[in-house]
Amino acid sequence: MPSMTVVRRYSTYFWTFGSRVGVIGLTAIFGILSARLLGPTDKGIYTVATLIPAIISTIAMLAGPQVVVMDVSKNGAVGPRIHKLLRWSLMTASIGASICFLVQLASTSGELSPINLLAGIASFIGPALIIPEFFAALLQARRAFRALALFRIFQIFLPGFLMIVGLTFFQLGGALLGYVTGTTIVAAYTCALWAKSSKIRKSALGGRDAVPWNFVLTTNITLIVLFMSYRLDVIILNAISTSKEVGLYSAAVALAELVLVASMTAAVVRAPAYAVDHSRSIGTDTWIVLGLSALASVTIAAISPTLVPLLFGTDYKESVFAVWGLLPGICVLSVYRYISNAEIIRGHKFGVLYSCLIAIGVDIAVLIFIGADMGALGASLAASLGYASGLVYLLGHRSIRARASTPRSARKGKLLMSRD
Repeated sequence: MPSMTVVRRYSTYFWTFGSRVGVIGLTAIFGILSARLLGPTDKGIYTVATLIPAIISTIAMLAGPQVVVMDVSKNGAVGPRIHKLLRWSLMTASIGASICFLVQLASTSGELSPINLLAGIASFIGPALIIPEFFAALLQARRAFRALALFRIFQIFLPGFLMIVGLTFFQLGGALLGYVTGTTIVAAYTCALWAKSSKIRKSALGGRDAVPWNFVLTTNITLIVLFMSYRLDVIILNAISTSKEVGLYSAAVALAELVLVASMTAAVVRAPAYAVDHSRSIGTDTWIVLGLSALASVTIAAISPTLVPLLFGTDYKESVFAVWGLLPGICVLSVYRYISNAEIIRGHKFGVLYSCLIAIGVDIAVLIFIGADMGALGASLAASLGYASGLVYLLGHRSIRARASTPRSARKGKLLMSRD
């Protein structure tokens, strides 16, 4: 029996790690191809246009995937409140998409180009990004990691593939149209899977059918701020610099974020365990994530002068400096994401929220100060400083909470990152 447990555990990590490598690998491939075919300026426009629906879906998600993981991990079934939450989430996303579309139309000053129209239409895939996340959380909670791995790859592959096809024939407009089409197809397919897999069992929840709005709203604010701490710099850089600098920065991000594979793998696999047992230590896993991320960062830093021009083209040579500026922050972010995921799934939201606000504040302040002159490199340095500030606060917050809840005699000899 113990040997079977070990086999299942390694199988779980294999499929999850494989899917993370596949997802990040496909994202990098599609990012590289689009960067080479579009050039830095159009790549910057495409990045901003596809970021808007991602922001909409993040705001409208209402912590739904976290509720799915908690409920299904503990009770083994989808309760009515998850379906209620999904309906609220889709309605919120639809309203947000409509507002963004109207703002896009108003900002054109009567000169509506096809690209501006497509960028506005892209806002409406915000709702389409929500259902796949609910379904992925359901697979995660049921520990169906093989199915989750295949689904994540499909979720990235189809929109990316259609984006490249559209780009090949119609440049920037075709890229936007292909991405919107692929995302819509994924959402439609996921709707069918969700309807089949999320049968309601009221008895499993003991009659607790009400949406936990206090948890949902607080957690959602935390997740929104967390997402903004990763992506708000793109919006700021686009406002104070040029689309070319956004394109150079997005290329650097695509390469540097390969470091996050270890963190994302561990977070997905361990989330159900943390949801069930809030006292489980995260120390060992955190140190492993840090070691693997540091090794990956050093490797990418060493090969980036050759790799960036080879992959993205000579127009992106300046991205090498942005990669070097970003890698220390991404290594820190890898640890931060793992710890923050464990905190959120255990209901410890405020430490993550405050740390994200600090990270965003430092990032924006530094970026505004140096971004106009330094462009993509300035954005990279600002991001690294922001991520480091956020992690320092989060570790301090956890330490203070642990000291407040642990008897004095039990504190001695504890490692900071092993406390909860």
